[in-house]
Amino acid sequence: MWIDTRLGVLVAISIPIFTSQLKKARLATNQANARSAKAAAVTQYLSATDADKAKGFIATYTVKTGEATYADATTALTGGLTTEPVEWTVTDKADGTNELGNKVFDSWQVQVDKDGKTVMYKGA
Repeated sequence: MWIDTRLGVLVAISIPIFTSQLKKARLATNQANARSAKAAAVTQYLSATDADKAKGFIATYTVKTGEATYADATTALTGGLTTEPVEWTVTDKADGTNELGNKVFDSWQVQVDKDGKTVMYKGA
């Protein structure tokens, strides 16, 4: 009987710890993927013409393929994060709905302004 009690205590203690670690792992994955999206955006910015740089652009990075596509930033992103990935927490929302600790996003959008500054990160 005392073994069952100890096992129950161990399970009761380990589940929240496991859940917390899982959220931290999802956050780290999202941060790494967002940094990859930013690298793709910076590469595009550095190779763009001055006319294209003046418009700013949005890079969409697909995690599964590791490829990015680019579009003019005629419409600004909304509902994303304006801070750098290193500052994110598990409760931040990159799409306005889902917390970074609860979901690993399949793609990331990065908006870059005309000066090459990252304006927003948005998970999709």
